[in-house]
Amino acid sequence: GVRRGIAVPLSEHQPLATHAFAEQLAALRRLGCQLPVEVWEAGDELSAGSREMLSRLDGVRVRNLDDYLPNARNWRGFQIKGAIPRFTTFDELLLADADIVFASNPERFFETPEFRESGTYFFRDEQSNWRFFGKPKKECRTCHDVKYYRQRKGWLRVLLGVKMPVSVPPEWAYHWEEGEVVNVTMAVVDSGVVLREMSYFVNATMEVMDSGVVLLDRRRHSGLVRELFRLNDDSHRNETYKHVYGDKETFWLAAVLAREPFALHAVEAAHECCSLLAYATIAHSAMWRSRVILTESGGAERGTALQGLVQRFPNGRAIYYHRKALDVPPLSPFVLDRNAELCSGGWAVSESTSPLAGVALNGCVALLAKWWQVAAALLVLLAVLLCVGCCWTRCAGGARGRSDRRSHGRSCLGVYEAREAEESLPLTS
Repeated sequence: GVRRGIAVPLSEHQPLATHAFAEQLAALRRLGCQLPVEVWEAGDELSAGSREMLSRLDGVRVRNLDDYLPNARNWRGFQIKGAIPRFTTFDELLLADADIVFASNPERFFETPEFRESGTYFFRDEQSNWRFFGKPKKECRTCHDVKYYRQRKGWLRVLLGVKMPVSVPPEWAYHWEEGEVVNVTMAVVDSGVVLREMSYFVNATMEVMDSGVVLLDRRRHSGLVRELFRLNDDSHRNETYKHVYGDKETFWLAAVLAREPFALHAVEAAHECCSLLAYATIAHSAMWRSRVILTESGGAERGTALQGLVQRFPNGRAIYYHRKALDVPPLSPFVLDRNAELCSGGWAVSESTSPLAGVALNGCVALLAKWWQVAAALLVLLAVLLCVGCCWTRCAGGARGRSDRRSHGRSCLGVYEAREAEESLPLTS
């Protein structure tokens, strides 16, 4: 029969990776997914203790590219996901990152019409437009360099052909359009000071696919598996990663190169501060506070890991949450499903770029932190006032009691004195 399973690349070079995988596996089992799991490493990325621990987990098998490739160490990083489909034992493969938190049983996607027809199911990334700064930033040249944008257009035309293949996702059709995409320029201002000028290219999305979860029928896609391996191997990887972010786009690019069909999820992903409710309700407040550092202007210097990429069904139900950091706790399906509703209510909002350089954290998070601080201060003040009121009432009541007792004592003394005087009167006049 058809062998179906899950493959997860894992490396302890990424802190808390094994813990994240354990959380992921537990969530899958709770959701009713009993598929076997292969954990993959390239070389000695896992300690002996971790391998032993993982091997003891029910339905989990640890595998190593060292057993198949002489240069396995060169596959550490994004590129390992380009090799796993070639060597896995599963016919129908669900490839997932360790930082994925499922809110719905992913097995259902094997039964969708899209997977049955194409043998694949890919998920869209957030469709954000290109943003360019006056000077390219060292930490993200691929995001902010106009020259890079033009080079990628040329690379794609060489890779896929001067004439755009019909299977190219519509989001990237602009790479085959003549001339520049219309852009809008705006100034980024903070406290009246222009920090930099930034241009947005209209209808020119930076990325198409989120490769955090990929479903693939290897029996029907030998060409895709071959081209995927080639795009991520030693001889092509450097050139590939110059123009796309890691392995993300290489899955659909491999399908186009192999002239094989592929299916993309209809709904694009969205970055959401979806861990806010979790931090507020399941005792992660200390971690949350450590991630949000307020500035004098009310912005946040760090804390972007509070956000994650959420995939949803057309009806809004959550499919999975792609964490930005492994030390962000996983969320329950309930929290993920209600997050869109909570966003509209002010608990969290979609990602936006703040005036602070390199920060993409919602001001809402900082504002909410301030609300909590104000609320806490008000509660403390109210408690103090209640204590003062109680003390005042008790003191006033005590004073009245003592006054009454003194008055009562004086009246009694007067009676006694009158009786004594009365008793001392002569019996006869």
